[in-house]
Amino acid sequence: MFRLHSFRPHLFSFAAGLAVAFLIAVLTSAASPGLAIGVADNNAFKPPDPRGVAAAEDLRLSLVRVFLWYKPGQKTLTAIQKERLGQALAVKGRSYRVLVNVTGKPVNPPDGWNSTKGITTAAGRADYVRFLVNLVRTFPAVKDVSIWNEPNSRTFWSSRYKPAEHYAALLAASYDALHRYKVRVYGFELHTWRSPVTWIRTVGAWMRATHRMRPLFDYAATHPYPLVNTEVPWFRHRQPGVVSMGDVQRLRALLRTAFRGTGQKRFPIAYTETGWTTAPVAHQVTPALQASRMAQALELAYCQRDVHAFVSFLLMDGDDYWQTGFFSYGWSVRKPVYHAYKREIARVRAGHVNCSRFPRASL
Repeated sequence: MFRLHSFRPHLFSFAAGLAVAFLIAVLTSAASPGLAIGVADNNAFKPPDPRGVAAAEDLRLSLVRVFLWYKPGQKTLTAIQKERLGQALAVKGRSYRVLVNVTGKPVNPPDGWNSTKGITTAAGRADYVRFLVNLVRTFPAVKDVSIWNEPNSRTFWSSRYKPAEHYAALLAASYDALHRYKVRVYGFELHTWRSPVTWIRTVGAWMRATHRMRPLFDYAATHPYPLVNTEVPWFRHRQPGVVSMGDVQRLRALLRTAFRGTGQKRFPIAYTETGWTTAPVAHQVTPALQASRMAQALELAYCQRDVHAFVSFLLMDGDDYWQTGFFSYGWSVRKPVYHAYKREIARVRAGHVNCSRFPRASL
């Protein structure tokens, strides 16, 4: 017969051991084992140049994000749009799926950026939705579509009259149309520090005000660029208006609170654009440091719960500030990040990532 006082220490030790083992398992296993790893780059997939496709295949990317530049009133794809999108989709046995972001195109004349207005009327929404339907009918292989790019930035959505409400209406119409074709809808694609908190709260309030009981999106997409170009991916920002990778717990709480009482019940997160630029004016991020930060960011995304995609910006550097790619401008040189990232992708796919290296508050 067991005596109670002699049994309790063993019971406590066993329970404590289970708790420790569970904690170790949680911290050393992936929170997002099916993470899609991709790149966002239009110029790398222009026919007839095959180098972007070849690099995507060599890296074994699982997602390629491309823009389709939308003009107000457009209802169908142009011949050029069909050709360029076909280039990304044409590879037989390709390892990646294509995420199409349909957005207005800002232009950069010598006197500065000209922004796109956004979609602010019912007629404009109807045209945009017709375009989306034409897209997925023309290319049935497209099963991932993103609704606009950085609508919280004046560069892509210059109209400031109830922009979040108008965007919510566009997102709702797009979701309803695309789900008939079993297409996954990415919402927001928000700029990291241009009022993302206010924007998300306003979209949630629009859902309650309109009594919408269907979801708006399958993935909440953000662009978690570092606020300071040298900072580590898990850095937590004190500024309440900044939501980057290290602030993912705040983002999850924000989404739950903003959409409470609405038809939006699930909040998977997709990082659809980020990177560390090696441009000389960018606070001295060397190519070696870029390689290190990108590997760290990919591991962090893998370890974060409910993060389903990590997409870097550019395969090939631009000739301006945006030198976030794996190749230098002109495809002339593979930067150190290329091989480092390729190795990291293999490690992530094999599950060889120790998530305990990251602060728990960033997971």
